[in-house]
Amino acid sequence: MYLGRNRKYKFYALEIRHCPEEELTPIAAACQKVELDVWNACENFTTYLKKQSALIYAKCDNDEVVGFALFDVSIEENRLIVLANECMVLKKHQGKGLPTIFTAILTAHIRRDNKKRGANRGYKAVTFISSTVNFKLMKAFKNYDWFTVASTFKPDEEILKITRNYLKNEKCTLINDNNLFFIKNAFPDAVKLKATIAPPSFVPQEFQSDRGDAFLYVCRIRMFWLLGFMAKWSHFRYGFRFSKDLIPLDHLSQDDVMYTR
Repeated sequence: MYLGRNRKYKFYALEIRHCPEEELTPIAAACQKVELDVWNACENFTTYLKKQSALIYAKCDNDEVVGFALFDVSIEENRLIVLANECMVLKKHQGKGLPTIFTAILTAHIRRDNKKRGANRGYKAVTFISSTVNFKLMKAFKNYDWFTVASTFKPDEEILKITRNYLKNEKCTLINDNNLFFIKNAFPDAVKLKATIAPPSFVPQEFQSDRGDAFLYVCRIRMFWLLGFMAKWSHFRYGFRFSKDLIPLDHLSQDDVMYTR
């Protein structure tokens, strides 16, 4: 589904679990090329892709896919759970802000979904979960943490419970037993690109990028911030309008969150 464009890229999205195979196969192949440029895959890409809810991707004018983001979305009680499971951008297109734009697109779609179907779904907050080996992304999580209700940086009981469930379901080993948010060997032998900046001050000394250690960010955002401030910020920051069509997330699971890295 075509969404819109800015000066450099065209943006698309689809709901993976209900996308026809003949449409999904070439898109999966194009995204896999992006992944192989920056990452040593831990799992067959098509198999992994089919576990997700939504795919957002960007193309150049020559129709080459240059970046994508995978999200798993579900509803648990009165929360919308969003797992940002993978975000990859070709090396030559990094630094253009594509991960932030993918997040802005997802925010816009959650806003429209809430307006259109929120009364039936009844979620009052959004919980966001992501694990990353990228120091720039870790810093971004810290910089924008001020608008969250609770998070990795200011955990409450709900954040801690979700984190413990994640660690249990993923069978994670912690770098330090006193810190739930740094995972040892989360992505073994997956990292291709060396870090170009120093680790943020909150990263423990035991953290080893080469080993595939990862930072786990979990946060809860009130709908006021997501649907108000974030939506307006996304519009003014990027200055282009997306399609009025929604990513058709009509089939969100009411089961417990399926943690799939």
